[in-house]
Amino acid sequence: MQTKSHSEVGFPPTAGSFFRKLSQRKVAMPIGGLVISVDPDTNKEKMEILAGITHLEIHGSDDKGNIVAVVDTQTTKEMQNVIDHLNNLDWILSVGMTYINVEDEAVDDMSCSGRYVFEEGRDKEISA
Repeated sequence: MQTKSHSEVGFPPTAGSFFRKLSQRKVAMPIGGLVISVDPDTNKEKMEILAGITHLEIHGSDDKGNIVAVVDTQTTKEMQNVIDHLNNLDWILSVGMTYINVEDEAVDDMSCSGRYVFEEGRDKEISA
């Protein structure tokens, strides 16, 4: 099997390009895991505020101000809107996406197994 370098096939995609590419397609039911960092002294108060945000589920935190959350939306555009909203809150230090899953077979640029799929006469895969 002939392989190409990651740069030749455009892999790995950046988070921004991944969302832009997905938002151009009809993608259903994205779900993503987030770590939201806040000031540890306000952790409990901020968890209560975050729990009120639509599409966001809070699952816990640690004593360093890291809050574990899941964002579950109907479209990637909705997911991006939730993440943008979080990033615009001045008391949030950072929002890190740790996991994303998109249930849609029409997304042919990336397979669910985390491999980049491309065509050159026939489908080939490069392990991520």
